[in-house]
Amino acid sequence: CWSLDGTWLYYTPPDVDGESYCVERVPSSGGPPVEVRNDGNSHAPVPGNGMLYFAAWASRDSGIWDWEIRRASPEDGPSETIARISAARLLISPLYVHPALSSDGRWLALGLADGATTNVWALSTIDGSWRQMTDFGDQPTVIARQVAWSPDDSYVFAAVSKNIGDIVMFDGLV
Repeated sequence: CWSLDGTWLYYTPPDVDGESYCVERVPSSGGPPVEVRNDGNSHAPVPGNGMLYFAAWASRDSGIWDWEIRRASPEDGPSETIARISAARLLISPLYVHPALSSDGRWLALGLADGATTNVWALSTIDGSWRQMTDFGDQPTVIARQVAWSPDDSYVFAAVSKNIGDIVMFDGLV
């Protein structure tokens, strides 16, 4: 994720075992990476307005991780939870929780599953309340990638796939 001023690129490299993450940033002009958070449980960093938002594993039920959306200021300081997300709401992968921050810093938007349908939801960075931004009803819809805000926060962009499937029988393959 880019810093709002475009001077840093934030990312989460896994450790050697691939089970824990830290947050690093690298100058967009080039140079060595700088470690931002090394608590082993920081993922999907979103910097903005003097705050670092990130996802952290909350609990693991049935081998799937639930997530907390957390914030810290300064970036490497103590963090607080602003929301919790069940891994069941992450349709593509329980490891894919990547919110996008509005330019005014008031909302984090991401695609969350509502049954077989993904909708765009916005999380208030002020009070932790959720606001549903789309309603695809019972249409099987998938938002498989991170959403993005327009520069003036008037629009949210998402790659949307409408899925209608059939059951077919293949004969003579073996």
